[in-house]
Amino acid sequence: MTRALSRLGLAMAVWFVATAAQAQSPAPPPLAFEAYVARVASANLSLLAARSDLSISEAQIQVAGLFPNPTIWGGISQLDVSGTGYPVYTTVQVDVPIELGGRRERRLDVAIAGTRRVSAEVADFARTLRGQAAVAWIDALVARRIRERKQQTLESLQRLVDTNEARVRAGAIGEVALLQSRVEAQVYQSEVLAAEADVVVADLALAAYVSRAIAADGTVGFTPTGELSLPTRTFDLAQLLATARERRPDVRAADEGVSEAHAQIDLAEANRWNQIQLSANWQWGGDALGNPLWNQPGINMIGVLAAIPIPLHLTQHGEVDAARAASEQAETRRSETNLRVEIEVRQAVARYAASVRRLALFQQGVLADADRVLEATLYSYERGQASLIEVLVAQRTVDDVYLAWFQVLGDHARALVEVQTAAGIWDVTF
Repeated sequence: MTRALSRLGLAMAVWFVATAAQAQSPAPPPLAFEAYVARVASANLSLLAARSDLSISEAQIQVAGLFPNPTIWGGISQLDVSGTGYPVYTTVQVDVPIELGGRRERRLDVAIAGTRRVSAEVADFARTLRGQAAVAWIDALVARRIRERKQQTLESLQRLVDTNEARVRAGAIGEVALLQSRVEAQVYQSEVLAAEADVVVADLALAAYVSRAIAADGTVGFTPTGELSLPTRTFDLAQLLATARERRPDVRAADEGVSEAHAQIDLAEANRWNQIQLSANWQWGGDALGNPLWNQPGINMIGVLAAIPIPLHLTQHGEVDAARAASEQAETRRSETNLRVEIEVRQAVARYAASVRRLALFQQGVLADADRVLEATLYSYERGQASLIEVLVAQRTVDDVYLAWFQVLGDHARALVEVQTAAGIWDVTF
């Protein structure tokens, strides 16, 4: 018993220290949900890294459009080192490779389709990130409502202790009831401390989505604000499915993946064409008429050559077969994406409908009834018509009802976010 009271005293000390520290440090400025989502879109490091993929892909379009570089070379093609006076010949030559079969155009088609796919993938990453950030925002609001409720419960228990102290002095009850109520209040302080920690954890999760540095005291520089009690909505499942297929970026990314795969087939077919090389050269040499061994005039000649590889590789179809297999894979992935989108929308609508039904149960007066039960029990207790156990049970019941209510509000808000994220629409606000 002594050890338990010691732990309770330590918990009280920690709670009072935390409360004093919060009172000394100014509260961070409030931040609206729309401003927070804008910060996520502009400052999230993962999203910025994903956007770099798009920049890389756009640069590949320039690379794909390059023509093969011509080659120029020259030098002394013949130099007499025997001492017989043979003339020196010098040559300059230009080699120009020419791609056949539309290789450059096919490379551009692949690069452009790949860029469209990456752009859709980045947009889909932003879509899911926005939904995750919204859920983190809801968690922060729920954590604050729970903390406020537990603080109210602690204040109610402390008032019960004050009432019992007055009744002990008046001789209306024994000291055991006072001790029991005091222990109950002290134990509940640990619940308040846990709720305070949950708020800090939720705020840190918010800071992670905006990649914000954490202050030395653990604050994130803003306080999320908003209302959890959102109006219920009615969704048309068929309309949501059609909207999801039309608007979701992952569906568009799957379509662009198929287009890219088809372009890869065309490129593989174009690569089967030979690349020819045209060469032009100029050769000149010194006059050797004065040499008795090499009595011939100097030369000044030009030449044109064409190099055409023998197409032995046309008997092989490995690159084309691989591109066609990749195209079939892209088609399969598109079908899988469409099926996954439909399932996600149906699941989100089902969860939202269940959250609306749960919300209706509490909106029928459960909270008011629980409050009236507690008030009536306290009224009877103050007049000696109810026991302390009945008061504590009523207090815990009210506390549990409110905590369940906050969870239901949070689940309803999360379900709404899930529906809109799954459908590819967005008009959520708190």
